[in-house]
Amino acid sequence: MGDLVLASYNVNGLNIPQKRNQILGYLRKNKVGVCFVQETHFKKGFVPEFKKSTYSQWYCSNSPLRGRKGVAILINKNLNFAGKEERMDENGRFVFVKGWLSGKMITLANIYVPNKNQQKFLQKVLRELDSFQEGLLILGGDLNVPLEPNVDTSRGKSSITYKKIRKIRNLLAERLLLDTWRILHPGERDYSYFSTVRNQYSRIDYVFIKQDQIDIIREAKYDNRLHSDHAPLLIKLQLSNDIRPRINWRLNDTLLCNPVDSKIIGTYIQNFFNENDPSDTNWATTWETHKSVVRGHLIQLGTRKKREREIKSQKLIEKIRALEKLHKANISRDLEKDLLMTRQELKELINQKSERYLINAEGNWLMWSRDKDKNHSSTRSEMLMGI
Repeated sequence: MGDLVLASYNVNGLNIPQKRNQILGYLRKNKVGVCFVQETHFKKGFVPEFKKSTYSQWYCSNSPLRGRKGVAILINKNLNFAGKEERMDENGRFVFVKGWLSGKMITLANIYVPNKNQQKFLQKVLRELDSFQEGLLILGGDLNVPLEPNVDTSRGKSSITYKKIRKIRNLLAERLLLDTWRILHPGERDYSYFSTVRNQYSRIDYVFIKQDQIDIIREAKYDNRLHSDHAPLLIKLQLSNDIRPRINWRLNDTLLCNPVDSKIIGTYIQNFFNENDPSDTNWATTWETHKSVVRGHLIQLGTRKKREREIKSQKLIEKIRALEKLHKANISRDLEKDLLMTRQELKELINQKSERYLINAEGNWLMWSRDKDKNHSSTRSEMLMGI
């Protein structure tokens, strides 16, 4: 199956043929396989024909009124997709479709959230999606809300109350849905929409994926605003012929061993319970939501540290390569010393990665030892050699 390029794009109307051709041309140029389109402005019963389009499969949910709302999922004719079931909103706010993509079940969901009462709308739609989805879930659309106003808006604030935004984030966290762009760009700023009324940029267009599938995310970027008042969000996913089954997430133990990371994790937990009043709901729901939210933070923290480690490792390898080249041309003690120090630094970095496996290996051995009632005289080396 290879790479799948997916886009979420609020196009602000597709009824004009020239603009429709511009948008479709943009999607073809960027080799988009699946596109979540918001604000098509198609009226029920008056959808233009697209028989000759590269995007031969259109799943549209249209508003009863022309020039309002409307969402669609466009699927490239080159994708081996066979639809199984679809579900449309009668008001043109969401469309779900599931089917087989190269023999694997996948659910595509596109939503256009109103600019008022976002939390109530999302709660209703996500419940409906819960009963519909099968296989790999990809959810995209225009949420009309910045999930983290301090970094998702140019002014660092939103007109929507923080309490409402927190509830929206919890709705997503309960379903283990993670923001694909934020996973690859932790702490960075970029925006998808500019409000001339508020004179403010904001990031309100998203694509989400389940946390146990984040390893398939390859690229995520907001492109330029060329054909609409929104920027398209482009996501590249690596979908192999064997989409991995769901596996249980496991904590990266080394995060707890590092005092700085441990403090950050403690802050996540403390902030959650400071921001969420258990009186709003029962303790069981609050506790389960807390686990999902903290798990998402842990995955983001672990992913960021892994990426930083890989970048540092690559730089050290390049430095070693350059030093070796110089040392071959001019053998000197200073160059030899630099080489040894750089190799040692790389070795220590690699050893950091090994710590987790050693911790897990020792934990697994202790469990096996208890089950088998082994005596406790074995040495640490014997433990690791016996695994």
